[in-house]
Amino acid sequence: MIAIKLNNELLFSIEPHKKRVRLIVHNGEVENVCRIIDLKTLEHFILSDEKSLFKGRLQLHKNIAGLGIEVKGKIAGMIKTEDLINCVEEAIF
Repeated sequence: MIAIKLNNELLFSIEPHKKRVRLIVHNGEVENVCRIIDLKTLEHFILSDEKSLFKGRLQLHKNIAGLGIEVKGKIAGMIKTEDLINCVEEAIF
């Protein structure tokens, strides 16, 4: 499992969950938020013009710089779209 550093405290990772994947924001061993999603839905979001994915405690927002990861109403960090794709590929293989 690849973990991407969002800020000084939080990491973002993806792990397989049955036929889906879990998007997780955690602080070391403690999970702060997670979201289970179909790979097709995530792939559609990455490739489409949609700007946001999800509502609630964990949200993804697309912009020119990459993807903003929002946790509990605050942007926890930014990741590159390529890093998200690499994380997904690592999780499913």
